[in-house]
Amino acid sequence: MHTGKGNIGTEMLGRIIRVFPQLNLAWLCIGEGAMTTLPGGDLNADYKQAYELAMQQINILNNIIKKQN
Repeated sequence: MHTGKGNIGTEMLGRIIRVFPQLNLAWLCIGEGAMTTLPGGDLNADYKQAYELAMQQINILNNIIKKQN
């Protein structure tokens, strides 16, 4: 993840993954693939629920980033 100030560190990635284990690490690091991995790997599950979860996670991640700056 590039913020314009340098790359995010492995310590921060570790914190994020511990709090949000459903996040796809490839998506988080390089923006490829699905944002989340849903239980059972079924990405065709309930898209509305997945979208709402993703938006909550984005808001929380934005708050974490703000606190780090």
